Amino acid sequence: METAKNTQVSSANLLIVFLIFVGSVLPSGLFRRVMNLGATRKEYYIGMLLVYSIWSVTHNADNLSILFASSRILHMIAVVAALIFMFRPATNRYFKAEL
Repeated sequence: METAKNTQVSSANLLIVFLIFVGSVLPSGLFRRVMNLGATRKEYYIGMLLVYSIWSVTHNADNLSILFASSRILHMIAVVAALIFMFRPATNRYFKAEL
């Protein structure tokens, strides 16, 4: 019985190691620069979490999930725009004129 040893590290394992590296080294390297720009510590950590999340999502995404996420984001932008335009005076005049 032959057993072949696979000594290569899978790309998923490399990604996990890279994301841990990015999540720990990048914040410490950029902390002083961001603080000199006037950001608060809370804004800094929220920004780092956002960058880390976006990086991990986009790196693991395939075409179908990118298409789905894009359509959901576009839909949410349309809903927010509709809510904004719904309460404009021109909209009220338009609907009152139809009655």
